[in-house]
Amino acid sequence: MGWRAAFFGIAAVAIVAAVAWALLGSRFLIVRSVKVSGTGPLVSRARVLAAAQIPAGLPLIRVNTAAVAQRVERITQVQSARVSRDWPSTVAITIQPRTPVFTMTVPGGYALVDSFGVDVRQSARRLPGFPLLTVGGSAPGWPGWQSVPGGSAAGSRRPAGPGTHSGPGKHSVSHKHSAPGTHSVPATHSGPATHSGPGGSGGRAGQGGSGGQGGPAGSGGQAGLGTPATPGGQAGTSALSGSLRGSPQIRAAATVLRELPWWIARHVQAVWAATPSDVSVRLASGIMIVWGDPARPGEKAKELAVLLHRRARVYDVSGTGTAVTWG
Repeated sequence: MGWRAAFFGIAAVAIVAAVAWALLGSRFLIVRSVKVSGTGPLVSRARVLAAAQIPAGLPLIRVNTAAVAQRVERITQVQSARVSRDWPSTVAITIQPRTPVFTMTVPGGYALVDSFGVDVRQSARRLPGFPLLTVGGSAPGWPGWQSVPGGSAAGSRRPAGPGTHSGPGKHSVSHKHSAPGTHSVPATHSGPATHSGPGGSGGRAGQGGSGGQGGPAGSGGQAGLGTPATPGGQAGTSALSGSLRGSPQIRAAATVLRELPWWIARHVQAVWAATPSDVSVRLASGIMIVWGDPARPGEKAKELAVLLHRRARVYDVSGTGTAVTWG
């Protein structure tokens, strides 16, 4: 019986030694290729490989996947990275690039930033397709903004009470729920406009249809959303800095932009996030919308659809159950 125990003991040691040699010392299970996915215009495969620092010929078992992921995530344009071993000879790296949401003014030009406030690209000229973001500070240089009563935080722009007129050109509309899914609106309007898509009859003005829909809405229509802005209306007052990374104002602004109705979001030209609970947007036509905090997006969208039947410069849906227009 003793020789059997010795035999099995020696066999076990041999097996362990063979496995250790195969994993650590042989040329069979080594890194021969690195597969990278998720790259794009902001992050190239070559840049990811340079950051990963995985030498060819390294035994696959010795690749520290967590350390490689951390090195790749140091690339500014990479939001996250996942690294795994693909036996017998491949390391797989999957990245999630950062998605630019806004443009901000910086010394010498503009920067594209994501929803976390990370600068992912800079340019001497403003790149199209990204709203200009202003964070904190005083009101941006939007034409007509300083003429708005209160002129700074959303709370100071709210009416004294539902259904009251607080001054020339200022109207308050109170929404009272009389039944689930219905609204009682004590204001004259022709009903929500028909959604027939861009250019369709009955659609909102400024959505690209024919017949001059890019200008102010006609009688009974809604305010023009896509009219070109007044020259000089793009005045970003906050330059990007390291302190804006993780900024709650930028997170709130990105959330508001994502939750805006599509027929509004497509015309947003500038965003001002005074605080995380005070976000306003400016459309290409010059219309300004005080959205407030990111809460109640569905309710605010319904209120805004009603208010847009009024011709005004400013639409304020930041208050609970109360919406206001000015101008």
